[in-house]
Amino acid sequence: MSIEGVIKAIRKYGPFFLAAVIVVTPIMWKVASALFNERIQALNARIDLLIEQKRMLEEKLRLPPPSDIHDAQSRGSIGEISRLPNIANPKNPTKDEVRELARFYGLFNDWKVNPHLSFKEGDVLYWHEKGLSEDAIKREFESRRTVLQRAEQTGEVIESQGDLSSKAEQVQANGQR
Repeated sequence: MSIEGVIKAIRKYGPFFLAAVIVVTPIMWKVASALFNERIQALNARIDLLIEQKRMLEEKLRLPPPSDIHDAQSRGSIGEISRLPNIANPKNPTKDEVRELARFYGLFNDWKVNPHLSFKEGDVLYWHEKGLSEDAIKREFESRRTVLQRAEQTGEVIESQGDLSSKAEQVQANGQR
């Protein structure tokens, strides 16, 4: 078909095609909305449930441990149990509270595969000065802990804090709403 033939076809059938598209598009939109809206609502409900479960578990972690755990710790029969710290102002944690959150997430650990990524006081100061909320800091620390744990399991060497940050952002993007 030549260009002239295409132009003639567009002139002849173009208005009908355009009218059909205008009529069919809203119908297709409604069908797609009906099919996917239910799935989206179900996923949002699941996310809300997981968020609520996480909050409940965090509240439990903030409770003082039972006395039998204290007794066992004093006898040395179990290791140190890290408790989620209470943050006085969740919108602006203090430097000490940031340090305790980092300790809770195990970021001060001596990593076998990536020992150079263990938290130092400078890291605590950095995160405190960012002025993030408790939830934002927990999200950052949790994702870094996840990356470091995976690296320990797989033997992956992470070259720098920047690479760790990049991998943590990927974890957050895949795990957040």
